[in-house]
Amino acid sequence: MTDSFETPPSSFENPAAQALTPSPPPQPIKRQDTCDLAIVSMVISLIGALYGLFCIGFPFAVAGIVCGHIARSKIRKESLKGDGFALTGLIVGYIVVLLSILAGALLALTIVASAANSAYEVPVTLDDVEGVGELPLHSEVIE
Repeated sequence: MTDSFETPPSSFENPAAQALTPSPPPQPIKRQDTCDLAIVSMVISLIGALYGLFCIGFPFAVAGIVCGHIARSKIRKESLKGDGFALTGLIVGYIVVLLSILAGALLALTIVASAANSAYEVPVTLDDVEGVGELPLHSEVIE
């Protein structure tokens, strides 16, 4: 008894059939709707935090803050993702700005205190003074 149903040759059995079989069309890449400016804000603020250790992170932090605010506005208007990135950029940027201002104030106070201390010290050589015994001690306050 012969079956009337024949199975088609499989592509594993026939290499020519395998070459003629069309491949499925490529699937489109699903685009992530993340705001690029939010990622830029986070990266620039983190660079500012890194360079903040060398006292030059302030401009990077300000740029990160500006990009973060623009990114959050764009995210709200266009319903994009990336609000966490923008928020991270804002928080890190504001922290770096605050620490930079505190470091600058501390540096200014140190310079002023150092200048005030050096105003009382008068360099004197023994050649300039006639009576060495009449010199006040260095710890005494000269009025």
